[in-house]
Amino acid sequence: MRRLLAAALPLFLAGCGSIGDPLPPALNIPERILDLRVKQSGDMLVLDFSRPRRTTEGLVIDKPGTLEVAAIPAGEGEFDSERWAAGARRFEFLSEPAEPSQPIEVPAQEFTGKEILLGVRALNKRGRTAGWSNLVTLRVIAPLPAPSKVQAESAAEGAKVTWAYPEHASGLKFRVYRRAFPSSEMTQAGEVETLEWVDAAAEYGSRYEYQVQALREEGEIRAESDLSPPVNIVPADTFPPAVPSGVIGIPGAGTVELTWERAASRDLQGYCIYRAARDENFVKISGVTETPAYSDATVESGKTYRYAVTSVDRLGNESRRSAPIQITAP
Repeated sequence: MRRLLAAALPLFLAGCGSIGDPLPPALNIPERILDLRVKQSGDMLVLDFSRPRRTTEGLVIDKPGTLEVAAIPAGEGEFDSERWAAGARRFEFLSEPAEPSQPIEVPAQEFTGKEILLGVRALNKRGRTAGWSNLVTLRVIAPLPAPSKVQAESAAEGAKVTWAYPEHASGLKFRVYRRAFPSSEMTQAGEVETLEWVDAAAEYGSRYEYQVQALREEGEIRAESDLSPPVNIVPADTFPPAVPSGVIGIPGAGTVELTWERAASRDLQGYCIYRAARDENFVKISGVTETPAYSDATVESGKTYRYAVTSVDRLGNESRRSAPIQITAP
């Protein structure tokens, strides 16, 4: 038995895992931020970036940390991490993957008229960091005023939004935001360089709310104004469809066959045909016909007639008459 135990002991020890050196404690240093974006909004600088989700060791961050934001005038020597840290502003953060990161806002007033270099870095509770983020250069300008006298009115295309602005500097644009009731969400619907915008997606009879924002992007300038006060409208259709064109008449035995081009209108119902004998006034000789063709079988041989066509929408709005044509019945 002793011989068997002595022989089996080395095999038993060989099958057991050896105890390695103890692992050092995790440093829990947040990953470096690499996607910093900065813009000026009114009198604030808005810094947008992804919050660190993991540490440099790949561990999920589950404890609050600190964000430091620093800015210095651009062109003042080489980057100095300690110099930046001395003037940095601190913000608490907690990584929450299920929630979108909220931008950080910093007052812009002290930087007005200057070109600055901005950076952000994340630190753990012991003040350790993986370093500053990508650096962003921004020229800070006087806050852009919000557009004023915003108005919305019904238009043939849907809804027309207009506004006033005191200046039209180089690179100035305007964003239009829209809310379609009953939704509570205001989303960007258009961007133009003029002082008006037409919402071709607006539907007659539905309620909409609009706000306008000035935007300037030129070189190192990325600035936007506050939103204008909202304006509401329920567009109403009081606009006739397009006038028919290309009217052609072909005389036949006891008839005049009329054709024309389809009117390009989104709410078109059909067409009405008008006729005048000699120098008499035009008289409507048809109801609303859906197709761009009509056969007039009430003509008299040898008489001359003039014809014109109108288009009609679903609410009964009728266009002007087309250019008249003249036909003599055979």
